[in-house]
Amino acid sequence: GFQFGGAMTRLFHSFRLRLGLIVLTAALVPLIAIGVVTLEMAQRYMAQQTMRNHLAVIDAFSSGMDLYVDNQVDELVSLAEEPNVQSLQEKKLDDELNEFLATQTFFLRLFVYDEQGKLVATASRFDKEGAQLIGQNVKRIETPIQRSVARAFKDAINKQEVIRCADLARQESKGVLFLAPVADFARGDKIVGVLAGEAVFDGTEIQDIVQSYPARGSEYICILNEKGEIEAAKGKGIASADRFVLPQDFLAKESSKASVSSFAVDNNGRSDLLTLSRSKSLGGFIAIGRPAREAFDYLNDLHANFLVIILLAIVMATGGAFYIAWSVSQPISALTEGLIKVRDGVFSHRVEVASEDELGEASQALNMLAETFQKKRVVGSIWEKMRAEVSTSGRD
Repeated sequence: GFQFGGAMTRLFHSFRLRLGLIVLTAALVPLIAIGVVTLEMAQRYMAQQTMRNHLAVIDAFSSGMDLYVDNQVDELVSLAEEPNVQSLQEKKLDDELNEFLATQTFFLRLFVYDEQGKLVATASRFDKEGAQLIGQNVKRIETPIQRSVARAFKDAINKQEVIRCADLARQESKGVLFLAPVADFARGDKIVGVLAGEAVFDGTEIQDIVQSYPARGSEYICILNEKGEIEAAKGKGIASADRFVLPQDFLAKESSKASVSSFAVDNNGRSDLLTLSRSKSLGGFIAIGRPAREAFDYLNDLHANFLVIILLAIVMATGGAFYIAWSVSQPISALTEGLIKVRDGVFSHRVEVASEDELGEASQALNMLAETFQKKRVVGSIWEKMRAEVSTSGRD
């Protein structure tokens, strides 16, 4: 055991091993560093490429969605310009509002208020309880939603333009309230009331637009409200839950109202790469996502290939390093052995000169030194023999 331990100690302290490790390190460290940097750059490039692809789709989708919403809002404005609506007479309003709701699926409920904020008429495609959330009078504020509607009502009266109120939400519908000013029939510059339409983003026409998106693989597209709740969606990879947990720093940024961001989100324990764009028309977000594993599928192949390359490089570098170490240390070992021989008086020993470099010159110098010592020994032996013969002759 002691002999084995001593042999291992000598091995680890040998010049050949240290030289081999130095060469191996010098060969592998740059390769690994280049590989890591390359993979990092590849990951960033793929994330940017995915985001660019998503942005192209979002732009096209947003254009189509904006055009659709603008057309619906224009219809609401046209309804506000109808004489029956401008009259603010309940019977005429009921007929006009119900006829309007029967021709489209974008608006769920309609409300008509006079300029004092009092409810004059309401119509719904499903029930007659449309005014419960907003109130019989928009100026009587009892809830945060009514406060938002009151501000939008005031803006519609004062600015004489369509105002979008994105804070409206119901349990059975998620959407936006559009408020169009109603002008006096005789005097177009006098506002006598407001026509409000509650838009539904989970309607048939909205779903048709979303379903027209060509999703690939596990990619998906969805419309989200301000809370991250999914209102319409298409794609295999969409979350089974009804909402995404959006980053608070993104939602908190005032600049995000006109921004596009891409980040990772949790999708039922799976990491997804989500590109999010705020939509002015929808009062929420358009989101396109795909599983991060699928987005970086090519990168995973690069990782696997890189590991194979590293393993091959280790094998080749180890063999090359120890070959170099052997080729360098072999002449040094021969020199060391020659010095030991000369130290022990074996002047006839010669070291093979295998190269013309510094090691070759050192080998020649050692051979010349041994030859000098050998000549001196021969001369010394001759003088010693002659001295012995002279001494013997003198005694005779």
